[in-house]
Amino acid sequence: MKNKATLFLLSKMILLIGVCYLLFSQLSRVKTNDWRNLEIKHPNLILLSCSLLVFNWGFEWFKWKNTIRIIEPTSTLKTNIRAFIAGISTGLLTPNMLGNFIGRIYYYKRESRTTIILMTLLANFSQFFASIFFGLISLLILKETPWGINLTFINYLLLFCCSSMLVFYFFFEKLKWKFLLKKKNFIKINQLLKVDSRYRFKVLILSVFRHGIFTLQFWLMFNAFEDAYNFDTFLWIWQIFLWTTLVPSLWFGKLIIRESIALLVLGSVGFGQVEILTSSILIWLVNLAFPALISIFICKQIQTEVE
Repeated sequence: MKNKATLFLLSKMILLIGVCYLLFSQLSRVKTNDWRNLEIKHPNLILLSCSLLVFNWGFEWFKWKNTIRIIEPTSTLKTNIRAFIAGISTGLLTPNMLGNFIGRIYYYKRESRTTIILMTLLANFSQFFASIFFGLISLLILKETPWGINLTFINYLLLFCCSSMLVFYFFFEKLKWKFLLKKKNFIKINQLLKVDSRYRFKVLILSVFRHGIFTLQFWLMFNAFEDAYNFDTFLWIWQIFLWTTLVPSLWFGKLIIRESIALLVLGSVGFGQVEILTSSILIWLVNLAFPALISIFICKQIQTEVE
Protein backbone atom coordinates (compact mmCIF):
# COMPACT_ATOMS: atom_id res chain seq x y z
CA MET A 1 0.00 0.00 0.00
CA LYS A 2 2.83 2.36 0.90
CA ASN A 3 4.59 1.57 -2.40
CA LYS A 4 1.41 2.41 -4.34
CA ALA A 5 1.07 5.74 -2.54
CA THR A 6 4.71 6.57 -3.29
CA LEU A 7 4.27 5.61 -6.94
CA PHE A 8 1.14 7.76 -7.20
CA LEU A 9 2.91 10.76 -5.63
CA LEU A 10 5.90 10.25 -7.94
CA SER A 11 3.58 10.16 -10.97
CA LYS A 12 1.96 13.42 -9.89
CA MET A 13 5.39 15.03 -9.39
CA ILE A 14 6.52 13.95 -12.87
CA LEU A 15 3.30 15.31 -14.37
CA LEU A 16 3.68 18.59 -12.46
CA ILE A 17 7.27 18.96 -13.69
CA GLY A 18 6.06 18.29 -17.23
CA VAL A 19 3.34 20.93 -16.97
CA CYS A 20 5.81 23.44 -15.49
CA TYR A 21 8.17 22.76 -18.38
CA LEU A 22 5.30 23.31 -20.80
CA LEU A 23 4.46 26.63 -19.13
CA PHE A 24 8.03 27.94 -19.15
CA SER A 25 8.61 26.77 -22.73
CA GLN A 26 5.54 28.73 -23.80
CA LEU A 27 6.60 31.79 -21.80
CA SER A 28 10.08 31.70 -23.32
CA ARG A 29 8.50 32.60 -26.66
CA VAL A 30 6.97 35.75 -25.18
CA LYS A 31 9.08 38.81 -25.90
CA THR A 32 9.68 41.65 -23.45
CA ASN A 33 7.80 44.03 -25.74
CA ASP A 34 4.71 41.83 -25.49
CA TRP A 35 4.57 42.51 -21.74
CA ARG A 36 5.18 46.23 -22.32
CA ASN A 37 2.37 46.34 -24.87
CA LEU A 38 -0.12 44.69 -22.53
CA GLU A 39 -3.14 46.98 -22.46
CA ILE A 40 -6.23 47.01 -20.29
CA LYS A 41 -8.82 47.78 -22.96
CA HIS A 42 -11.87 47.53 -20.73
CA PRO A 43 -11.10 48.14 -17.03
CA ASN A 44 -14.80 48.03 -16.18
CA LEU A 45 -14.83 44.32 -17.11
CA ILE A 46 -12.15 43.63 -14.49
CA LEU A 47 -14.33 45.28 -11.84
CA LEU A 48 -17.37 43.34 -13.03
CA SER A 49 -15.43 40.06 -12.95
CA CYS A 50 -14.23 40.80 -9.42
CA SER A 51 -17.76 41.66 -8.26
CA LEU A 52 -18.95 38.20 -9.30
CA LEU A 53 -16.75 36.80 -6.53
CA VAL A 54 -19.73 37.30 -4.21
CA PHE A 55 -21.90 34.99 -6.35
CA ASN A 56 -19.07 32.49 -6.84
CA TRP A 57 -18.60 31.92 -3.12
CA GLY A 58 -22.28 32.57 -2.48
CA PHE A 59 -23.24 29.42 -4.38
CA GLU A 60 -20.55 27.50 -2.48
CA TRP A 61 -21.99 28.80 0.79
CA PHE A 62 -25.46 27.54 -0.13
CA LYS A 63 -23.96 24.13 -0.91
CA TRP A 64 -22.34 24.11 2.53
CA LYS A 65 -25.52 25.38 4.17
CA ASN A 66 -27.53 22.52 2.63
CA THR A 67 -24.85 20.03 3.67
CA ILE A 68 -24.43 21.04 7.30
CA ARG A 69 -28.18 21.50 7.78
CA ILE A 70 -28.83 17.77 7.53
CA ILE A 71 -25.73 16.76 9.51
CA GLU A 72 -25.87 19.30 12.36
CA PRO A 73 -29.36 20.84 12.26
CA THR A 74 -28.88 22.49 15.65
CA SER A 75 -25.60 24.24 14.79
CA THR A 76 -25.73 28.03 14.84
CA LEU A 77 -25.35 30.30 11.83
CA LYS A 78 -22.23 31.79 13.43
CA THR A 79 -20.58 28.36 13.72
CA ASN A 80 -21.48 27.44 10.14
CA ILE A 81 -20.07 30.70 8.79
CA ARG A 82 -16.84 30.27 10.75
CA ALA A 83 -16.45 26.71 9.47
CA PHE A 84 -17.11 27.84 5.90
CA ILE A 85 -14.52 30.60 6.13
CA ALA A 86 -11.93 28.22 7.60
CA GLY A 87 -12.59 25.81 4.74
CA ILE A 88 -11.66 28.46 2.17
CA SER A 89 -8.10 28.80 3.52
CA THR A 90 -7.46 25.04 3.80
CA GLY A 91 -9.06 24.43 0.40
CA LEU A 92 -6.50 26.68 -1.29
CA LEU A 93 -3.72 24.29 -0.26
CA THR A 94 -5.31 21.38 -2.15
CA PRO A 95 -6.23 20.79 -5.82
CA ASN A 96 -9.74 21.93 -6.83
CA MET A 97 -10.39 23.09 -3.24
CA LEU A 98 -10.97 19.47 -2.19
CA GLY A 99 -9.40 20.09 1.21
CA ASN A 100 -12.08 22.57 2.30
CA PHE A 101 -13.40 20.00 4.79
CA ILE A 102 -10.12 20.23 6.77
CA GLY A 103 -10.91 23.70 8.06
CA ARG A 104 -14.60 22.97 8.54
CA ILE A 105 -14.58 19.88 10.74
CA TYR A 106 -12.95 21.45 13.82
CA TYR A 107 -16.02 23.56 14.54
CA TYR A 108 -18.22 20.52 15.17
CA LYS A 109 -18.43 17.53 17.51
CA ARG A 110 -15.85 14.81 16.98
CA GLU A 111 -18.50 12.19 16.22
CA SER A 112 -19.81 14.30 13.31
CA ARG A 113 -16.47 15.00 11.66
CA THR A 114 -16.19 11.89 9.47
CA THR A 115 -19.73 12.44 8.20
CA ILE A 116 -18.93 16.09 7.43
CA ILE A 117 -15.83 15.02 5.49
CA LEU A 118 -17.74 12.49 3.39
CA MET A 119 -20.72 14.75 2.72
CA THR A 120 -18.42 17.65 1.81
CA LEU A 121 -16.56 15.39 -0.63
CA LEU A 122 -19.91 14.41 -2.13
CA ALA A 123 -20.74 18.10 -2.63
CA ASN A 124 -17.27 18.68 -4.14
CA PHE A 125 -17.92 15.76 -6.49
CA SER A 126 -20.89 17.65 -7.94
CA GLN A 127 -18.56 20.54 -8.84
CA PHE A 128 -16.14 18.10 -10.44
CA PHE A 129 -19.02 16.69 -12.50
CA ALA A 130 -20.06 20.17 -13.68
CA SER A 131 -16.56 20.79 -15.10
CA ILE A 132 -16.56 17.46 -16.93
CA PHE A 133 -20.11 17.93 -18.26
CA PHE A 134 -19.58 21.42 -19.69
CA GLY A 135 -16.20 20.38 -21.06
CA LEU A 136 -17.97 17.58 -22.95
CA ILE A 137 -20.49 20.08 -24.35
CA SER A 138 -17.58 22.24 -25.52
CA LEU A 139 -16.00 19.30 -27.33
CA LEU A 140 -19.29 18.33 -28.96
CA ILE A 141 -19.95 21.87 -30.25
CA LEU A 142 -16.42 22.95 -31.19
CA LYS A 143 -15.43 19.49 -32.47
CA GLU A 144 -11.79 20.17 -31.75
CA THR A 145 -9.13 20.24 -29.03
CA PRO A 146 -5.77 22.05 -28.84
CA TRP A 147 -3.99 18.68 -29.32
CA GLY A 148 -5.85 17.34 -32.35
CA ILE A 149 -6.80 14.16 -30.44
CA ASN A 150 -9.36 11.76 -31.90
CA LEU A 151 -12.55 13.43 -30.69
CA THR A 152 -14.76 10.39 -31.25
CA PHE A 153 -12.84 8.45 -28.63
CA ILE A 154 -12.62 11.42 -26.22
CA ASN A 155 -16.34 12.22 -26.53
CA TYR A 156 -17.40 8.63 -25.94
CA LEU A 157 -15.03 8.39 -22.98
CA LEU A 158 -16.30 11.61 -21.39
CA LEU A 159 -19.92 10.65 -22.09
CA PHE A 160 -19.30 7.36 -20.33
CA CYS A 161 -17.60 9.19 -17.44
CA CYS A 162 -20.48 11.68 -17.09
CA SER A 163 -23.06 8.90 -17.10
CA SER A 164 -21.09 6.85 -14.57
CA MET A 165 -20.57 9.88 -12.34
CA LEU A 166 -24.28 10.71 -12.36
CA VAL A 167 -25.21 7.14 -11.48
CA PHE A 168 -22.64 7.10 -8.69
CA TYR A 169 -23.67 10.53 -7.40
CA PHE A 170 -27.38 9.78 -7.18
CA PHE A 171 -27.38 6.06 -6.42
CA PHE A 172 -24.07 5.14 -4.78
CA GLU A 173 -25.76 4.08 -1.54
CA LYS A 174 -27.96 1.64 -3.50
CA LEU A 175 -24.96 -0.14 -5.00
CA LYS A 176 -23.96 -3.29 -3.17
CA TRP A 177 -20.67 -2.17 -1.68
CA LYS A 178 -20.03 -5.21 0.51
CA PHE A 179 -17.12 -3.61 2.33
CA LEU A 180 -19.27 -0.57 3.17
CA LEU A 181 -22.70 -1.98 3.94
CA LYS A 182 -21.95 -2.50 7.63
CA LYS A 183 -19.79 0.61 8.08
CA LYS A 184 -21.25 3.04 10.61
CA ASN A 185 -20.49 6.18 8.57
CA PHE A 186 -21.92 4.70 5.38
CA ILE A 187 -25.15 3.86 7.23
CA LYS A 188 -25.25 7.39 8.68
CA ILE A 189 -24.85 9.01 5.25
CA ASN A 190 -27.55 6.73 3.85
CA GLN A 191 -29.88 7.92 6.60
CA LEU A 192 -29.01 11.58 6.07
CA LEU A 193 -29.72 11.39 2.34
CA LYS A 194 -33.17 10.07 3.17
CA VAL A 195 -33.79 13.06 5.46
CA ASP A 196 -33.51 15.38 2.44
CA SER A 197 -34.19 13.39 -0.71
CA ARG A 198 -33.57 16.48 -2.88
CA TYR A 199 -30.19 17.29 -1.31
CA ARG A 200 -28.03 15.94 -4.12
CA PHE A 201 -30.14 17.56 -6.82
CA LYS A 202 -29.99 20.98 -5.09
CA VAL A 203 -26.22 20.76 -4.62
CA LEU A 204 -25.73 19.72 -8.25
CA ILE A 205 -27.78 22.67 -9.52
CA LEU A 206 -25.78 25.04 -7.29
CA SER A 207 -22.56 23.55 -8.70
CA VAL A 208 -23.80 24.14 -12.26
CA PHE A 209 -24.64 27.77 -11.42
CA ARG A 210 -21.24 28.21 -9.78
CA HIS A 211 -19.50 26.80 -12.84
CA GLY A 212 -21.40 29.33 -14.94
CA ILE A 213 -20.28 32.16 -12.66
CA PHE A 214 -16.56 31.44 -12.77
CA THR A 215 -16.80 30.83 -16.52
CA LEU A 216 -18.33 34.31 -16.85
CA GLN A 217 -15.62 35.71 -14.56
CA PHE A 218 -12.85 34.29 -16.75
CA TRP A 219 -14.61 35.50 -19.91
CA LEU A 220 -14.98 39.04 -18.54
CA MET A 221 -11.41 39.17 -17.24
CA PHE A 222 -10.05 37.91 -20.57
CA ASN A 223 -12.11 40.45 -22.52
CA ALA A 224 -10.63 43.22 -20.41
CA PHE A 225 -7.42 42.58 -22.40
CA GLU A 226 -8.72 40.91 -25.57
CA ASP A 227 -11.79 41.55 -27.71
CA ALA A 228 -13.23 38.04 -27.72
CA TYR A 229 -16.94 38.55 -27.22
CA ASN A 230 -18.15 35.50 -29.14
CA PHE A 231 -19.72 32.40 -27.61
CA ASP A 232 -16.82 30.23 -28.82
CA THR A 233 -14.63 31.85 -26.16
CA PHE A 234 -17.03 30.51 -23.52
CA LEU A 235 -16.67 27.05 -25.02
CA TRP A 236 -12.86 27.24 -25.00
CA ILE A 237 -12.94 28.35 -21.36
CA TRP A 238 -15.04 25.26 -20.58
CA GLN A 239 -12.25 23.21 -22.13
CA ILE A 240 -9.71 24.97 -19.91
CA PHE A 241 -11.69 23.91 -16.84
CA LEU A 242 -12.15 20.40 -18.25
CA TRP A 243 -8.46 19.68 -18.82
CA THR A 244 -7.46 21.48 -15.61
CA THR A 245 -9.87 19.28 -13.64
CA LEU A 246 -8.58 16.08 -15.23
CA VAL A 247 -4.88 16.84 -14.71
CA PRO A 248 -3.79 15.96 -11.13
CA SER A 249 -2.07 18.59 -9.01
CA LEU A 250 -0.49 18.96 -5.59
CA TRP A 251 -1.36 22.39 -4.19
CA PHE A 252 -2.70 25.93 -4.46
CA GLY A 253 -5.87 25.24 -6.43
CA LYS A 254 -3.94 24.01 -9.49
CA LEU A 255 -1.86 27.15 -9.87
CA ILE A 256 0.59 26.81 -12.82
CA ILE A 257 -1.41 23.90 -14.28
CA ARG A 258 -4.41 26.05 -15.10
CA GLU A 259 -2.18 28.78 -16.54
CA SER A 260 -0.37 26.22 -18.72
CA ILE A 261 -3.60 24.74 -20.02
CA ALA A 262 -5.11 28.21 -20.58
CA LEU A 263 -2.07 29.15 -22.69
CA LEU A 264 -2.35 25.93 -24.63
CA VAL A 265 -6.11 26.12 -25.22
CA LEU A 266 -6.62 29.82 -25.93
CA GLY A 267 -3.20 30.16 -27.56
CA SER A 268 -4.20 27.52 -30.14
CA VAL A 269 -7.12 29.76 -31.14
CA GLY A 270 -4.74 32.67 -31.80
CA PHE A 271 -5.09 34.83 -28.69
CA GLY A 272 -2.08 36.59 -27.17
CA GLN A 273 -0.13 34.64 -24.56
CA VAL A 274 0.46 37.62 -22.29
CA GLU A 275 -3.26 38.40 -22.21
CA ILE A 276 -4.12 34.76 -21.47
CA LEU A 277 -1.57 34.45 -18.67
CA THR A 278 -2.51 37.78 -17.08
CA SER A 279 -6.22 36.92 -17.11
CA SER A 280 -5.65 33.47 -15.63
CA ILE A 281 -3.42 34.71 -12.81
CA LEU A 282 -5.83 37.55 -11.97
CA ILE A 283 -8.72 35.08 -11.77
CA TRP A 284 -6.69 32.91 -9.41
CA LEU A 285 -5.89 35.92 -7.23
CA VAL A 286 -9.51 37.12 -7.16
CA ASN A 287 -11.28 33.78 -6.73
CA LEU A 288 -8.84 31.87 -4.52
CA ALA A 289 -5.88 33.81 -3.14
CA PHE A 290 -7.78 36.90 -1.97
CA PRO A 291 -10.64 34.96 -0.27
CA ALA A 292 -8.09 32.63 1.36
CA LEU A 293 -6.10 35.56 2.78
CA ILE A 294 -9.28 37.17 4.12
CA SER A 295 -10.36 33.85 5.65
CA ILE A 296 -6.96 33.41 7.36
CA PHE A 297 -7.28 36.90 8.87
CA ILE A 298 -10.84 36.20 10.07
CA CYS A 299 -9.81 32.82 11.52
CA LYS A 300 -7.01 34.52 13.48
CA GLN A 301 -9.49 37.07 14.81
CA ILE A 302 -11.84 34.27 15.86
CA GLN A 303 -9.00 32.42 17.60
CA THR A 304 -8.06 35.59 19.46
CA GLU A 305 -11.67 36.03 20.63
CA VAL A 306 -11.81 32.44 21.85
CA GLU A 307 -8.54 32.78 23.79
